[in-house]
Amino acid sequence: MATTPRRPNLGRVAIVAAGLLIAGNLLWFAGVSHSDSTPQLPTQLKQLFPASQQVIRPQDTVGAQLDGGLQGVLYINGGQVPADQVNGDPGLGLITFRPGCGGTNVSRADCEYTEFQPGTMNLRVDYWPQTETIQTAKQRAQYGTFSWQIKVG
Repeated sequence: MATTPRRPNLGRVAIVAAGLLIAGNLLWFAGVSHSDSTPQLPTQLKQLFPASQQVIRPQDTVGAQLDGGLQGVLYINGGQVPADQVNGDPGLGLITFRPGCGGTNVSRADCEYTEFQPGTMNLRVDYWPQTETIQTAKQRAQYGTFSWQIKVG
């Protein structure tokens, strides 16, 4: 005995099609509105350590690589890193800090941070030409600043 082909229920097909259309639109919108991009670096900055929104360990190095001919100052959560605790080579534009002051002549006990506390950390680097004082650079509009956030895990 032959069976007649079953006709699809148009109501069910319409509901499934509408659901797929809505799901596709939501996925597209999520992809368009989500941004993993880091803030655009000024041309005077070559690299950040670490990049914006990265997660680091409590003993990792933070800082920035400036363009040649620039000097700078690093700030951690609003406080300036003392010049004697900066490692890297400020003369070459490498401004970094490592908790515990590794790579400097400062003892661990006298170091600003022996370890970073877990959570969000705000970093900032101010920079200006090596041939200028900070005051002169500000007066001549040759002074720049850049801020970024990272996470300590």
